[in-house]
Amino acid sequence: MFGSKKADAQNKIKLVVVGNGMVVTKFLENLVESHKANSFEIVVYGEENIPAYDRIHLTEQIGKEDVGEILLRPSEWYKKNGINLILNETVIEINRDEKFLKSN
Repeated sequence: MFGSKKADAQNKIKLVVVGNGMVVTKFLENLVESHKANSFEIVVYGEENIPAYDRIHLTEQIGKEDVGEILLRPSEWYKKNGINLILNETVIEINRDEKFLKSN
C-alpha cells in the first residue's frame, strides 16, 4: 500500500493499494464500514482481470463459467464505495520519494 498525496479537487488523501486479494478486501471493507473511506481517494491495482476472489474455493469453480460465486466483492461494490479498481495492471515500480508508480 502506498499513498499520501492530497487530491486537489476533493482535498482527500490519495491512498493507492497494490494488490487486490483477500486481505486487501478486508482492509477496504473495514475502511468503508468505519466511514473512513470518505477521507481518501482510493485506487486499487490488481493484476488479475477480475476483482478479488475466494482462492480457498477456487478449485470448486473449475469448469464453471460464472465466477461471481467466489468473488469477495463485485466490481459494483468498489464503484458504490468510491473505490477506483484498476484490473489487469501490474505495478512495476513505486517511487515513494516522488509519489508515483508505474504499471504496465
